[in-house]
Amino acid sequence: MVELRRSTRKKSSDALKRAPEEEEVTPNTPKTKKAKTNGSKSELEVGDESPDVVLKNQDGEEVSFKDVVQQNKVVVVFAYPKASTPGCTKQACGFRDNYEELKKNAAVFGLSTDTPNAQQKFQEKHSFPFDLLSDPQRKLIGPLGASKSPSGTKRSYWVFAHGKLRIKRISVSPEASVSEAKKEAAEAVQADDNKDAKEEAKEELDGENSGGDDGDDDSDDDEDFKEHEGDDPELEEVGQEEDEEYGEGDLKKDEDSEADVEVENGDSKGAKEEANELQDGEAENEGENENEE
Repeated sequence: MVELRRSTRKKSSDALKRAPEEEEVTPNTPKTKKAKTNGSKSELEVGDESPDVVLKNQDGEEVSFKDVVQQNKVVVVFAYPKASTPGCTKQACGFRDNYEELKKNAAVFGLSTDTPNAQQKFQEKHSFPFDLLSDPQRKLIGPLGASKSPSGTKRSYWVFAHGKLRIKRISVSPEASVSEAKKEAAEAVQADDNKDAKEEAKEELDGENSGGDDGDDDSDDDEDFKEHEGDDPELEEVGQEEDEEYGEGDLKKDEDSEADVEVENGDSKGAKEEANELQDGEAENEGENENEE
């Protein structure tokens, strides 16, 4: 009986030792769930910059999506579930038929999980004038929010402008993806042109305002010059020298002119006296003649 009791105690003690290990496993389960939740936050939203992802096109050439978005003002990307299927063919052919108008405003790219070889066959069969990007690992499809659980791709399209996501449309019809993408690409370019026009107008207005300020500054400079003009010693000396020169030269001329005036006055006075004397002499002679008669 004693041995049985000892074995019972030993089993109970072993159970107590194992209990903490079972409790440690339980809290680990929610941590895994949190990691999945955090993964969904990496999805791009409007206003976010383009992801730095490198994919291969239909020719097996590497394409940096970030460089593509930065090198083009506007970029349209459309995603399709599988190449050469009816709905995807209709969608891609819609972009092909509207490509001439689209390329005026944006660069166009197709996107799916197909291999480069499958993309090449799809492109050659329907003569697509744009690149088809291969993303089997969903490096771009995932961040853009077009991954379908457990596998697959949602038919979608996106518009990037100046390196940032401008339009995001998930789960759309083939027709809508083409018509709406074309419209929104044109609107993105129009908004960009309006912005440039406003900036140019503002720059011109600022230039005119700055020109007016320069004129005011010149008038202020003139006033300052007038205020301090009399304080300049060099200017005062120049003025004094001019006065001295005038005093020595011009005063002599003035004296000479005054003497000439006196002479002229004297001569005119003598002439008057002589004329008066002649008149008096003639009068006397006339008187004498009358007496003689």
